[in-house]
Amino acid sequence: MDNVNGTGFFDPNETFGSEFTPLPEGEYPAVLNNWDWKSTRRGDGHYLEMEFIIIEHIMMNRKQWDRLNLDNPNEKAVQISRETLNKFLRACDWAEKIDSEEDLFAAMRKLQGKRLNIVIQHRNRDGQTDVQIRDYKQYQVLTSSPGTGTGTGTGTGDSIPF
Repeated sequence: MDNVNGTGFFDPNETFGSEFTPLPEGEYPAVLNNWDWKSTRRGDGHYLEMEFIIIEHIMMNRKQWDRLNLDNPNEKAVQISRETLNKFLRACDWAEKIDSEEDLFAAMRKLQGKRLNIVIQHRNRDGQTDVQIRDYKQYQVLTSSPGTGTGTGTGTGDSIPF
């Protein structure tokens, strides 16, 4: 059975010019879509994996992840992760103390679906572009896109001429 345009579904000689490119550096409105508490590869700790989806932007529906080593034998990794978690929680206006894994899980359940802005930066690692969330900010609609200046304001976002 052929597909609608009659070309079939797969031709091993067919090539496509599109390439999935990394998110440009800049600030994006996003929502915490999902999170998980996972064991490290070595099995000697855990990390919080957070999945964000970009909203109200030309890059809408693109996903970005952050992984926080909150339970790890490396004290520096834990310190950096706690600082990042602090930025995330402040951007979400979280004001309650979190003392345990159970408290963290309860907070994450409450924050799932929460809007905030994520700041993306690139890092070159072994010739590859590593796209990372570098900061979290309170939710605000952006008036321009990354790459065109990152002004903020109360506008409706990007103007798309259609």
